[in-house]
Amino acid sequence: MRAGFDTRMLLVFGLAFLVAALTNWTVPYEDLGLMEDGSALRWAFYAAVLSLISHFRHNQLSGKVAIWIAMGFVTAVILRIVFDIFNDSSTHNLWPFEVVLALGITFAPAFVVGLVFKVVQRTLKGENH
Repeated sequence: MRAGFDTRMLLVFGLAFLVAALTNWTVPYEDLGLMEDGSALRWAFYAAVLSLISHFRHNQLSGKVAIWIAMGFVTAVILRIVFDIFNDSSTHNLWPFEVVLALGITFAPAFVVGLVFKVVQRTLKGENH
């Protein structure tokens, strides 16, 4: 494995991107609202689940996993913004806020779940010794 490139984290990114694309791109822009329709809670839940799964499968730093998960969601949001602007340039007037919201909604739960996982893991290892 080369320094700086981890295929496991690329898989985490891909899964996060896929989840975001399936939940975001299938809804027409007029009907899309991260805060109004509960999408934000679903994305936070999906990010937490992805974080938990990747911590069970790989022994990685919580922040590293959370960054890759958040970047998967953010990339899907950015591609949706670009696609929608090509179709109608009057959409996404507040696109920077959409990107920041996606980052915050997904990074925070992924990081917290990873951190809790690591704390529980260390606690259980301490009890076994």
